Order: sequence, then structure tokens, then C-alpha cells
Amino acid sequence: MDASVFSRRNEMCPARPARPARSPARAGGTGAVVALLAAALASAATAQVPPGAPYAGRTVTAVRFEESGAEPIETGLRDLVQTEVGRPLSLLDVRASIANLVGVGRFEDVQVDAVADGDGVALTYRLVPLRAVAGVEFHGRLGLSSGRLERALEDRFNGPPPVGRAEAAAGLLEQLYGDYGYVQARVTPSVRTDDRRTVLVFDIEAGPRARIGAIEVTGDARLPDVELLRRLDVAMGGHYDRARLEARLSAYVSDLLERGFYEAEASHHVSAAAGGSTLALQLAVEAGPSVTIRFEGDPIPPDQQRELVPVAREGSVDEDLLEDSDRRIARYLHEQGYWRAAVSHRRTRMDDRLDLVFTIARGERYLVSEVEIVGHRQVPEADLRPLVRIEAGQPFVESELDADANAIERHYTSLGYAQVSVRADALKTPQAAVGPPAAFVTPRIVITEGPRSIITGIRIEGREAVPEAALREAISSTAGEPYVVARAVADRNALARLYLNEGYQDAGVQVDREFSEDQTSVDLVFVVDEGRQTVVDHVIVIGNARTSTDTVLRELPLRAGDPIGLDDLIEAQRRLAALGLFRRVNVSQIGHGAAGRSDLLVTLEEAPATTLGYGGGVEAGRRLRSGAAGGPAEEYIDVSPRGFFEVGRRNLWGKNRSVNFFARVSVRRDTNPPDATDTSGLGFNEYRVVGSYREPRVAGTNADLLLNGFLEQVLRTSFNFSRKGITAEATKQLDPIYRLSGRYSFGVTKLFDERLNEEDQLLIDRLFPQVRLSIFSSSLVRDTRNDPIDPSAGHWIALDGEVATRTLGSEVGFAKTYAQAFSYRRLTRGRRVVLALGARLGLATGFPRDVEGTTEAGDPVLDENGQPVVTTVKEVPASERFFAGGDTTVRGFAIDRLGTPDTIDQQGFPIGGNGLIVLNVELRVPLWQNIGVVGFLDGGNVYARAGSINLGQMRGSLGFGLRYQSPIGPLRVDLGFKLDRRIVAGEREPLTALHISFGQAF
Repeated sequence: MDASVFSRRNEMCPARPARPARSPARAGGTGAVVALLAAALASAATAQVPPGAPYAGRTVTAVRFEESGAEPIETGLRDLVQTEVGRPLSLLDVRASIANLVGVGRFEDVQVDAVADGDGVALTYRLVPLRAVAGVEFHGRLGLSSGRLERALEDRFNGPPPVGRAEAAAGLLEQLYGDYGYVQARVTPSVRTDDRRTVLVFDIEAGPRARIGAIEVTGDARLPDVELLRRLDVAMGGHYDRARLEARLSAYVSDLLERGFYEAEASHHVSAAAGGSTLALQLAVEAGPSVTIRFEGDPIPPDQQRELVPVAREGSVDEDLLEDSDRRIARYLHEQGYWRAAVSHRRTRMDDRLDLVFTIARGERYLVSEVEIVGHRQVPEADLRPLVRIEAGQPFVESELDADANAIERHYTSLGYAQVSVRADALKTPQAAVGPPAAFVTPRIVITEGPRSIITGIRIEGREAVPEAALREAISSTAGEPYVVARAVADRNALARLYLNEGYQDAGVQVDREFSEDQTSVDLVFVVDEGRQTVVDHVIVIGNARTSTDTVLRELPLRAGDPIGLDDLIEAQRRLAALGLFRRVNVSQIGHGAAGRSDLLVTLEEAPATTLGYGGGVEAGRRLRSGAAGGPAEEYIDVSPRGFFEVGRRNLWGKNRSVNFFARVSVRRDTNPPDATDTSGLGFNEYRVVGSYREPRVAGTNADLLLNGFLEQVLRTSFNFSRKGITAEATKQLDPIYRLSGRYSFGVTKLFDERLNEEDQLLIDRLFPQVRLSIFSSSLVRDTRNDPIDPSAGHWIALDGEVATRTLGSEVGFAKTYAQAFSYRRLTRGRRVVLALGARLGLATGFPRDVEGTTEAGDPVLDENGQPVVTTVKEVPASERFFAGGDTTVRGFAIDRLGTPDTIDQQGFPIGGNGLIVLNVELRVPLWQNIGVVGFLDGGNVYARAGSINLGQMRGSLGFGLRYQSPIGPLRVDLGFKLDRRIVAGEREPLTALHISFGQAF
């Protein structure tokens, strides 16, 4: 049977040549080799047959794929090959097919077998997968611990080295051995591969560890050699350790720098003696001269001296650093108004000393007399004055005057004066007869306006494919408006991007300006070189072993025949990454012979289908508990350890569906319960268990459906409740900023451990200690934050509304609205100082319901006429009322302790209300590394009725806190102080409230 083989090896994983001796490590490869080998024919003993002659031109009868002895599961690979059944075999098509398959980056080698099939030819593409390295092994006489070797590879390669870097990894390990004195160490890499994993194996022969045989010290270390060697912990006969020796040399140089030897330096070199059993160590330590810094002439504050001349901080007396110090001092003096300040330095070397002398002549201090603006004819001075920041009487700073001149020039150019010239001058004026002695200058801003250019026409030349209307819509410049250079450049860039988004990847746009003779009018001419449009030929998806191709294609904004636009490529990458199904996503183009057509290649690496998470934390804050012997409620510090566990399975049936199980528990303990009825002892007394199912793009829409079943128990200050039920929520992302959701929930809520006095308890809580609720709700969210966990810019605004009625299955009805708005703004460019603002408003009302009274035995309660006693209930259930106070609302109060008198019972426990308002202001300032401080002002209150909200009854707190940016988010500690302490339940409120938790307060 005739057969030929075409092959190309991926450069990422080259074959490793024989290595008689260690050579410099490199990551290259054998290159791309494409060969066609014709099988030997028995009858072709003397004839010269060109390679491939038996198959070139024959009809392709079959195209097969084989990976690791089996057919690949990825159907998208077929779209990468140019050899099609029914067409004549072309060697160019074979080469292009191999290049496409190798370009995917998933195969170490690609070979094509050609076998005669009747009058045609059958092709088999044999794919050798590029295997990820699962681990490393070390064999032989190691000398060093395997853990130390693994850490070296981890630090260099960020994990196990790829197969193609095995030689480089071996070289790295040999260098590591040399750093410990194993100068004869040899490391030989190899690869062990089975069906499941690939392992790099390093055979190591460490050899003997050399000892230090001779030590030579050069330079002046300002210490006797014996003392220097003692500090460096180096001795003849000892072992050599490069890292430790370099650390000790660095520490000694740091000590010299602290003593004023700012030119100190140290290094070492080792060489192996004959036989490699000993090492010769050379130490070069040069302390250099002792440096003193003096200032002559006019003085500057000592703290500014160290800041402006950072010789000690930089540990250097480099001439560039000294010249920069001259400029720093001069700039500092200029900012104080010393306009003509001059600074210079000189170096004086005397024996082992170096004197640095900075001479400062600050001269007179200049104040601004009056700012003059001259040369303006077309633009009134009233329009220019607001652009000038310097004012009469303030120190004159030349850089501020230049900034004002630049602002005026920008204003002129925005008005169409493209040739305007603005310069700044300063004229010394006579000293004033009164006031402190100072010189005065008159700043002058001199304007040469030039003609004002008005756009008289806009033309687009070179356009053929894209409609002119679409191009003009992208142009912001308009005929009749002033000509602005920056706007014309922005228009050019907008046209170029429009063409890129239409698939014209080589398009070029330039803007020409045709001025009239007097420069008062200009025509803008946008000259377009469209080039060729590139459209999608095929969409090829590979790497999706579990995810269906339809799920991937559904997220792509591109289809066959669509122009390959820049924004569409970026959006495709973003959408696929947002699914959360893939470790890596790459969307790229593959060009081929068809002019103007490219294949869109989507390469995926799937994430594990099962996710597992767990963790723990602690929350601390002031809470309420029943007082001793039935006394009023008292506050105490509650520390609550908590933990969570989560397991999920995603991408069910390849359709991006997922199921998830989440459980969270919290342990609360009161170490000094006041009486036996208090149930706050140790136990898993607060928990939440949720099972969820997520269906993306439900019913072919862009909305996601989330189904939850939940079971929870929540501890509040004045009561506890347990709840179980189900929810169904549909969420649709309207655009990158807005999100809309609708939700239905059905559940049963049971109150227990009520601490309220019976006469203060609301009627609905007495009649319905267990209540069934059926609630429809919706929410609209606008989110422009730059970070959802710790934002420094943007806004978050949410509006929620919900309604429960008896017609929907609820035992009681109510309507509730909750609006939230948070804003974040970075105040400084350098340090991350953030101003955070928050506002929350809650409104609720209950729907009336008539309830017939019953006795404890369940018999109806009758009036004197024998009729059932009917009571009207119109409150909101306890679990749905508003509460405030605590670490996320008003931090000067204990949890839930904030409220108007009619929302607090006689013992001081909160009842909750139908109205809520909370306002927050917080300044977040970084302090040192990951530690920051905050100052906050909180205010708000809870009201019994929505209509009784009164801003005059708001209560506030002022406080500060610490923030630590931990790997899992900000750890915060806040201490709030009440601004107006009051008497509640016969006792004065505590002044402070302490809160400890994770995450920002809002």
C-alpha cells in the first residue's frame, strides 16, 4: 500500500537533542518542518519520482482525525483543515491545514498519513497532544532537599515547567546547586507520560559539596579582615552558600550606609580549585569615604533637607542625584515665592572624607502685584479671568503662571483660534511703601490671537463600502462651528475605529485641512483608504470537552459572513470569560487562501465542573440581651465565630446550567447569661442552608433563572425567627451598567424567643407567630463601581419593591420599597484617599385584614351579643420590618438598637418600624502598606410609620476605624460615638459601640 507522511512539530515542545555536556539553557525548538515522503515502489528502482507525485491531484476520498489512538471529541477540528472530500489533493492545502492545527497551540506534533483509496487518497491527521506537566520528580543523589528544588522551579516557572522548558529547568537546578557549593552537579531531564498525566523527571548527581579553601579580601572595609569574616560568618573549611553570603554582605553595606559611607559597595566571587573539592573565595568590600552634608547660605528646615537631598535614603552620592537635589531645592524655594533662587553644590574629597556642600541663595521673596492679560481682542477679558488661578498678594510661582497661560491657550483653541500664541512674562515692580518687606512682580499673559477659523465644509474622500451617513454620524465636528484641532483628531480616530469594527483591518484615515487665504475658514477633508474587508468564513470552537458548542456560539456576537470587528472580538472574549466555565479563553483569527475571509478560532480550556469552597471568620459587635431579674435590656460585646461550606456543579449537560449547595453557621455565646430563660448560649443558633439551580438564557431570552430552596434561622435583638421556603428569580442584564430582576418567594416564617413585653408587641406578631408569606418583588440596579468589594470610584444605585397579598397565598399582606444609593470618589491622584457616601430609604405599609379572635383552646371569642369578636390587623410582620443600628448602618449604636421611642419597648428592645432612613459619610485613607484608617459620620432612624419619617428626629454617630486589606477582603474595626446620648428604658445609653467584621461598611 502506498503511503506518505506530512508532519510539523510544534516549536513549544521540541525534541531534546543528546547533551554530552551542559550547554546554555534555551527554549528554542527544531522549527517548523513540513516534509512529504513517498513510499518506496517496487517498480521504481531507477526512475526519479517527485515526492508526492502518487497523490498530488488525486481526489480526496476521506479525511480522518486521530488523537492518542482515538478519534478526538472536538468536532471543530475539521473546520481547521483545507483538504476537503471531493476536491483534488493539494500540497499547499496540506501545509495550510497543518499550520492551522499547530497554531491552535494544543498539539506537540501534527502528522498527516496519505493512503491510496482506489483512484483517490484517504488522509488521516494524527494529532500528538501537548500535555500539561502534572508534576516533577527528582531521582538520584540530591544533596539538597526536594522541597528546595521544587521551590526554585515554582519561583521561576510559576509551577511545573512545560515540557519544552525542560532543558532550561535543568540548567536552573545546576545553577542552584552551584550556589550551594555543588560545583560538579549534573541534572538530566526526561519526560514520563502515560494516558493520564505527564511528569518531568530530573536525574541528579549532586557530587561532593566543595568547601572554602582560600579567602582573599580586597578594598577598605573599615574593619580588620578577621572581624569582617566573623560578621560575614565565613571561614576556611566552611561550606559556601551564595544567598546567605550575599544577604550578610548586603546587611554590612546597609550598616555602612547608616554610618554615612554612602559610596559603600561589596561583592564576592568564587572559583573552583583543581578537582572541584575546594573553592577560592574573593571578597571585595569598599566602604568609600565618610560623607557629610552641609548647607551654606540661606537656611531651609531640617526636615526638608532630608527630603530634598535624599542621599541617605538612596544610599548614593551619584552626580545625577546631587544635580536632581539642586533642582528639588530650587523648586521648593520657587514654590515659596523665591522667584530667583539659585542652588549649587560642590564636592570636596579630603583623605577618607567627602564633603557635600549645597549653597543656597534664595534672594528676594516675590509677591503677585496684579495679573495683566494683554493682546486679547476677540475674546473678552471677563471670559479669560476665571482661567487665571494666581491672585494678587500670594507668593509668585512661575510654574503656576505658565499653567494659567496654557489654560488660556486651550480655551482659545476650543473657540477655533488654531494659530493662537500665549506666553507668560513677569515684570518686577517697585516695592510697596507699606507692609512687610518683599518684592512685587506683575505677571503678564500676552496673547497673539490670530484668525478664528470656522469650519465651512466637511468632505469624506476614498469612501466606497461604508455608507457616508454612517461615517458622518461618527464625526463630531460640524460645519459652522469653530475648528478645534483636538476634535478633528478625535474624529479621525473615530472613523478609523468605525472601519475596524466593520472588518476593515488595514483601513487608514487621515484628516487634511484646507484653509482660506485669510485663515478664517477651513474645510476638513477625511481621506479614507478602506483596504479589504475581512468577514468570518467559519466559526471554529475547540477545547470544549463538556460544554456544548451551541452554548459557546450563543455567546458570540459574530456569525459566518459577519465582518470581523475589533469591538466584536473584544466582546466575544468578555462574554465567554463571564460564563465562568473556562480557565482560559482566546478568540483569534486564522487567515487562509480565500481573500477577505478568515476563520474565527475560539480556543477554550475548561475549568473543573465541580467547585468546592469553605472558610470561616468572626464578627464582633454590641448586642442587646435581657437584663438581670427582668430588668431593662443591656448591651454586651458579642463575638460570633462563623463558617461556611459550598459545593457546586456547573455546566450541566454542556448547557451552562449549574446547581449549588451552600451552608453557613454562626456560633453565638453569652458567657454570663442573666437568667435561665436567655437562649444565647453556645450552639449553632444562626444558620442558612440554600440549594440552588441556575438556568441561563431561560426560554431563549437573555434572562437568567435562579431557583432556590432555603432553610434558615436568624437571631435578632428582640426576637429570633426561622424561615423555610422557595424562591424563583429572573435576572436580565440590560447593559453593562443596568440590571433588572423579578422574583417570587413563598415561605413560612416562625417567631420564637420574643423578648418584647406583651403589651408592646404588635398585634400581628401575637396573632401570627407563624406566618405564611407569598411575595412578588422586583429590583433595578445601576452599578458603575470599579471594584465591587473595595470600590474607589463609581456609583451603586438600587431600587427594590415587593408586595404580598392574600390573593397570592399570603396570610397577611404588605407593600415595601427600599432604595439605596452609594457613591465613591477618589480625592487624590497619588494616595488612594476615597470619599464614600451612602443613603438608604425604606418605606412599608401593611394591608388590613380582619381576624376573628380565639381562646387558647381554639374557641371563638364572642361579644355580649354573641357575635365573634373581629380584630383588624394592618401591621407588617416582624421579619419584614426595618431595623437599624450596627456595623453597616449607624455605627454608634448596637445592632438593631436605633429607633424612635414608639419603635422601642419599655425594656429597651426594638420593635422595628415601617420607615427607615440611613445616611453615611466615610473618608478612607491609606496609612501604611495594607493598613488604612477611616473617619465616618453616620445618621438615621427607624420610624413606626412610613408617613412619620422626620429628618429632625434623625440620630447620628461619629467615629473612626482601621482597615486591613487581607487576601479575602478588608478586615475592619470601627468605633462609633453617639452624638446625642439619651435615656432608654430608664438608663443612659452607652457612649460608644465597637464593631469588627469583614468588608467595607457600604
